[in-house]
Amino acid sequence: MLRKSWISKEKALPVATQCALAGISRTSCYKQVSNTTTHAEDIQLRQLINEEYGMHPFYGSRRMTQFLL
Repeated sequence: MLRKSWISKEKALPVATQCALAGISRTSCYKQVSNTTTHAEDIQLRQLINEEYGMHPFYGSRRMTQFLL
């Protein structure tokens, strides 16, 4: 069980106190979790970048952008 699930905004103790007792940072309680799905095009681009970086690990962002165009 995650310690973050112990924290409740409806309890009598402030969130800061609950986080301190649970041993987690307050920012992790307020962080919004995004449920974004990865598109097929993103997966393909990541694969291309990984393959090219494997062959040329010294390429920077500008050269990698030129490769992808």
